[in-house]
Amino acid sequence: MPNSASALAVVAAATVSAAVPLGWGGFPEAYEKNKVITGLDGVSSNNIVFHAGTKLVDGQILTNGGRVIAVSSYGATKEEALAQSFAGAKQIDFDKKYFRRDIGFDL
Repeated sequence: MPNSASALAVVAAATVSAAVPLGWGGFPEAYEKNKVITGLDGVSSNNIVFHAGTKLVDGQILTNGGRVIAVSSYGATKEEALAQSFAGAKQIDFDKKYFRRDIGFDL
């Protein structure tokens, strides 16, 4: 059975990943939609941007939910991965963008 779990190889990498979620400032209460998201083109290639509450309208990426985007990164250490994710998060902007700056420091 080539698709069985016993046929899968596990590969361990010497890296750590960290994600910083970006939300709309009013979330989880009522939140506004259709706010233009800018700065995505300025995010480093070291970041992986996951879209959650977004939509594409007429060539623009807009907010469409309370949890808008998560910026993830890999690093040799937790601190490096977090620093890269925070740097990516700072590049992205939309009205009432909010992200916690204390994520990952209590691990």
